[in-house]
Amino acid sequence: VAITESIGGNFDRTNENLGSTDIVVITARRRLMAEARALAEGKKPKIAAEDYRIRPISCLLPRDATDWAGAVAEAIDARPETYRPSI
Repeated sequence: VAITESIGGNFDRTNENLGSTDIVVITARRRLMAEARALAEGKKPKIAAEDYRIRPISCLLPRDATDWAGAVAEAIDARPETYRPSI
């Protein structure tokens, strides 16, 4: 979200000075631009929205939990209809 939405739609990136610590920003932008070009050419996207419907959480798992992903599945579900305000 920070990379794609917080700056706004009309940002002049020629004035940016990205360094080695900004590799995540650089990589995300390159990936998004490649996907946009592929879509413009009529290709099917490699990135699926469902892959990003996960919210970060902090929790303690029950002692008897053997599958952490299953134990937190409902809490990390981030579809619009499952909105839960942050604690």
